[in-house]
Amino acid sequence: MNTIDSQTNQQINTIIPDKGFQRYFLFLLMRNMTEDLFARASGGTATDNLNTGDFARIEISTPPENTIQQFDNLVKDFFDNIYSNQIQIRTLSRLRDTLLPKLMSGEVRVKL
Repeated sequence: MNTIDSQTNQQINTIIPDKGFQRYFLFLLMRNMTEDLFARASGGTATDNLNTGDFARIEISTPPENTIQQFDNLVKDFFDNIYSNQIQIRTLSRLRDTLLPKLMSGEVRVKL
């Protein structure tokens, strides 16, 4: 699930919700369908591939819109926290990768 506008090529099936409140429901639905999606895929040159036509023909049962909206409202904060934690992990990893060699070489010292 992307947090910014992105581009894909013809080998990547993309789902763009027509209503903003479907985002988390659709993400978790697709995650739950992983085995089925892989079973529908055929062998590509590097990895299995589910072509766009076959992907578009997959039928799913969905709850009423108000249920999806309530669900998305319920889980939104969890996803926001996950995203925030991922950004913090990346920042801390970069800081570690920058400081650790300097500490090991003695270029930077820690004063206690």
